[in-house]
Amino acid sequence: MTEPINNTAETAPQLYDEPLLADITLPEPTDLSAVLERVEQINVVDGHVHYGINTPPKEFARAVAENRVDQLPGYLGSQEQYDALMASSDPAMRQRLAFAAAIVNSPSYDKSMIQSGKERLQNYPFTSNLMDIKALLKGSKYGDGAVVLATDAPVTYGQRDVASGAFYVSNQAVLELVTNYNNDKRNRGKKLYYGASINPASETAIDELIWAKSRGAVLVKLFFATWGYLADGRVTVRDDVDPELKHKLTEFYRIAASLDMPILLHTGYEDGILGPSDPYSSKVNGGDPSTMIPIFASGNDTVVLAHTGFYGHHLDAFRDKPEHMSAAVGAMYGYPDQVWGEVSGAGCQNYEFFGAIAENYLSRHPDLFDKLVYGTDYPIKDYSHGELKKLIKLSKDYLRRPDLSDRDRRIYTLNLGVAKFLLKSPEYKRAKNPFDRRVVFLAGMMSYLGVSVEDQVAFFERANDLYVEPEQ
Repeated sequence: MTEPINNTAETAPQLYDEPLLADITLPEPTDLSAVLERVEQINVVDGHVHYGINTPPKEFARAVAENRVDQLPGYLGSQEQYDALMASSDPAMRQRLAFAAAIVNSPSYDKSMIQSGKERLQNYPFTSNLMDIKALLKGSKYGDGAVVLATDAPVTYGQRDVASGAFYVSNQAVLELVTNYNNDKRNRGKKLYYGASINPASETAIDELIWAKSRGAVLVKLFFATWGYLADGRVTVRDDVDPELKHKLTEFYRIAASLDMPILLHTGYEDGILGPSDPYSSKVNGGDPSTMIPIFASGNDTVVLAHTGFYGHHLDAFRDKPEHMSAAVGAMYGYPDQVWGEVSGAGCQNYEFFGAIAENYLSRHPDLFDKLVYGTDYPIKDYSHGELKKLIKLSKDYLRRPDLSDRDRRIYTLNLGVAKFLLKSPEYKRAKNPFDRRVVFLAGMMSYLGVSVEDQVAFFERANDLYVEPEQ
């Protein structure tokens, strides 16, 4: 086994301090149709799919506004969250319900932004019902399966606080969804996989981890940015390590490794939750891979960095946190046998960072491409042709700015080129199924950058290889 590095943050390549050339020389594009012909022949599993999100669907918002309480449970990821939400007197819950009611009257529901006190809650176009999951694979040409993720809640005094779980979706709810889907003969040929999520600070975390493994979980997702502490046992980056918390975390990581349970880590800044956004908080730093070294060094053979340390709106200097992406790169170099990157969010219209993924892993560090895993963050919306045209205009506008950094110039140049390439692609125009559109989008991005057919096929197979095949 490769000797692990001592400090990912210190030894990671200083990607963003290097002078970058504004001009980008690219190889000839790869034949996209040849890529897709091969992809159709392999098992493609989306390794990052959500079921249930705190931001409610429009139907849930309308039910709240009209006080149709009896209809609310069906719109949430679990009865447990519904009961906690309705019984809660917590200000965050009241704020969430007020937000749900407010979006009903918004003329542009999908992009609504509601101001509530000092916190902004952006209404990403999530939904939380089974229809989205069924739509993902139904009639898909390229999709064979998807890992559906639970998302655990914060813990207070050792007990799960589901009322304050920003993205809370219970393990039981996801397991039931997956089981029912796979038992339905109408879904023959497609399969869902259970992705667990367990907060290690819970008093019952180890028992839950063993239970999840026994029920067929193919991974466990850890989301420290929403849980109020860091993966190394600190609450904020200014704090000392909490010995009790560190002991719980160390034991959890050890048991996960002994169970051969892959760990999926949310990385990058997370602004889709309530809570303090000061530079030292867990909300800002909970996704920093440099705080996750205890997980990398735990002996687990499969640790996957969701989003590869990136926040989508990279021109926002505070949220960009480029050191998170730098630390992700350092972790993949420092732990080559254990740590993988994952591109979920690239190709979602809420985020603009596919250009950064391209700039970092395909242009600057192509040797890391074989460390990337396929995942999408579904059901966040993908780019329609109209949205691609808007992105082209946005990219051109930014590229005219005299104050644009070399790094951002490279990113928006790649955004522009990829968007134009996809708009000219008949394959992207023909792709109607949501799974297929995401496959074609990422294949188009990689083809534009000259990634070979064989390398792209390996990329699209990797989630299946890491999560599914070991369980067969």
